[in-house]
Order: sequence, then structure tokens, then C-alpha cells
Amino acid sequence: MLYSNIDDAVAEAQVRALRKGFLQKDVYRSLKGNNNMSEFKIVMEETDYGSAIFEGQREDRFDVQLLRMNMKKKLMAEMQYLISQSSWPLNEFLTRMLHRYQIENVVYVIEGLKSHRQIEDLMRNADPLGDFPELKNV
Repeated sequence: MLYSNIDDAVAEAQVRALRKGFLQKDVYRSLKGNNNMSEFKIVMEETDYGSAIFEGQREDRFDVQLLRMNMKKKLMAEMQYLISQSSWPLNEFLTRMLHRYQIENVVYVIEGLKSHRQIEDLMRNADPLGDFPELKNV
């Protein structure tokens, strides 16, 4: 019992805290039929997503793709934190969960380069969950 949770206690507590950050049913229902951007921001800023997911949004126009990208960036930051705080085999499992997105990013970059697109545009539009340092070397 003394060593039962010595390796992954921090990561487990972090995952439990992340679970508490999910949108509750009543909040989701209030957002579902709402087309008002200001009310959407107010509701989302009170959650764990905060105001960081609205980074780069213009007041007159709501960009869903930018919102999705910002939410994925936040999720990737949380995944990287979990990986850094856990030990083997949990960190290996979490890393392997991201492999699908990394493979998709490699394919995306190769296809983009074949179409003569700029690497800066490709890297900007790549999925944040599949980001890894060697992607630029493709």
C-alpha cells in the first residue's frame, strides 16, 4: 500500500481535474440554441477553457476553425503536461495516443509540399495535437 500510487498520482489527479472541466449538461444546453457571440464568450470564459480559446477572434465575425484550433492547442498543452508528469508506462501510452495526429500531420505536410504550398502556411494549419519538433524537417 505504501507505494501503490507513487508513479502516477500527479497525472491521475490532473486527469480527474480535467474531467471536472468538461461542460456540464445545463451549460451545454444553454449554448446549443444560442447564436449570440457575446453570450457564448461569457459562458465559455467561466469554464476551464477560459478566454485563451478566443485568441485571434474578431468581434464582428466568429471563426469556428480558429476556435477549434485554439481548443486543440489547449488540449495539446494539457497532454504535454500529463506526459511530463507521468512515468512509464503511462507516458508511453499518452505519447502513442498522439501518433495518429502526428502521422496525419506528416501526410498533410507532404501533400501540401507536393502542391507547392508554403511550409509556413502548412505548419500554421497543421493539427496542434500532432505537433512534434521534427515535423519541419519533412
